[in-house]
Amino acid sequence: MSSFSPLVFLVPILSLSACKRGAAPDGMADGSGAAPAKISEHRAVTGLIDFTKFAAPAGTTRNEARPTSFSFSLPKTDPAIVGKSAAELEKGLAAQGWKPAPKAGATLRKDEGAMAYFQKQGAVISMSIGTSRGYQPGSQEVNAGLFLVGEADVRALPRFPGSSDTTPPSFDTRQLSVAAQLAEVRKFQSAEMVKLGWIEYRGPDLPGYEPKLEEIQREQAFLQLGTSVQFHYRSEGGKVVAIARSSVLERDLPIAPDAQQVQLDFSTPYLFYRSDLKSEEAFAFYEKALAPFGWKGAPAPPPKADHPSKFFRFEAAGQRALSLVCLGDRGGAFVELREAKN
Repeated sequence: MSSFSPLVFLVPILSLSACKRGAAPDGMADGSGAAPAKISEHRAVTGLIDFTKFAAPAGTTRNEARPTSFSFSLPKTDPAIVGKSAAELEKGLAAQGWKPAPKAGATLRKDEGAMAYFQKQGAVISMSIGTSRGYQPGSQEVNAGLFLVGEADVRALPRFPGSSDTTPPSFDTRQLSVAAQLAEVRKFQSAEMVKLGWIEYRGPDLPGYEPKLEEIQREQAFLQLGTSVQFHYRSEGGKVVAIARSSVLERDLPIAPDAQQVQLDFSTPYLFYRSDLKSEEAFAFYEKALAPFGWKGAPAPPPKADHPSKFFRFEAAGQRALSLVCLGDRGGAFVELREAKN
């Protein structure tokens, strides 16, 4: 079990900010619930940091650099390894223009763990280092990570009337408690997030598994320009406890503004939703939205004469092709975007 487990070291999940692009840390939300500014495009945020330039210490058992994070693990053989690791990560951030952002959340440095936040042009990165039990009896392991949180400050998100913080909030994590019905809280959060331009979504249906209604109601997620905000709900002492977390996702999939019933999986990638767009309009939307990333429309095999779907294909150099399927033309279509099988 971890002796130091800040929430921020868990898989980062959301982001939304009260700062405008280029704002200093002083522009961050203070938890008053002020409406956040519109966030920047995904590639503008991810372009602020190159995690491949970070080097892990010698002796690591795990070392991974991804588009929105950098992490490593190593045995805790040196009592000062946490401080040394933090100093190296801070040095790497400073080399790319990132500065400490104490207003984003708590700064902590101890032998068993460390946490801090850094900012650049309005975007935020969280650093978290924790100590956990090692594989060998009596041993310990250090787990360190940098996570691109983005511009979305969850302290600035609308919150249900009468709710109060149960723990000190940070830029990317907030826990609230309120005496209300779960359905009321979900309805409020959905309406307010949509007003701010967020699209509600859920994970794709798993073959052979139908989640219970209770499982569905305890999770709620929203998306905007590659930034995700997720709410996790639970009942505690007759109240609803809502935990909001934000993160920048590794990739951005364009979604029609009127999308409904959205299902997506960014790791595949897979996207499915209902839209009022006709099939040809959906193709035109993706042709324009994907062009800046090097994707171009390509010939696709025509469907069978009696098949109600229309198929489109997009290709980009060095990447697997994307398949766009639109079902129906009258009154809109179900749109599916995924990696092509060949």
